[in-house]
Amino acid sequence: MARARVVTLRVAMVRSTGEADLASLSAAAGPVLDELEALGDDEGQAAVLLHLGHIHQDHYEQSAGYLERALVTAERAGDRRRAAWAAGFLGSITVFGPVPAAEGIERCRVLRRRFADHPGASAVLLRHEAVLHAMQGRIDEARALQAEAV
Repeated sequence: MARARVVTLRVAMVRSTGEADLASLSAAAGPVLDELEALGDDEGQAAVLLHLGHIHQDHYEQSAGYLERALVTAERAGDRRRAAWAAGFLGSITVFGPVPAAEGIERCRVLRRRFADHPGASAVLLRHEAVLHAMQGRIDEARALQAEAV
């Protein structure tokens, strides 16, 4: 039953049109997450945590907290694909959030090392790192990272 509610949350999230929808989705996700935790369903928890990270992407600290939990929970479930997706999204909110560029670069590097075996995640994180280098005015380094990502 809880897994069906995860799918329902995902569909509702895709169809949402504004802040009110996102707030109600966030509220609806809480009990689903609680139920999945009680069941010990790491895969389901990771899915809900990723949704919450997406829902709260305009609130860096909150989103990062959900995404970091999603990454750990997905790895514990053996779901490398979902963990890699969380890592890439963490890189994205690092670029657009309040994190200083130097700190964001280091965060992307750490995540890239963690996902060196996942070409998709590595490429996404390289691109985010390239943007952060460009923010620091290091354009040649940014271009080199972008070229490596392709």
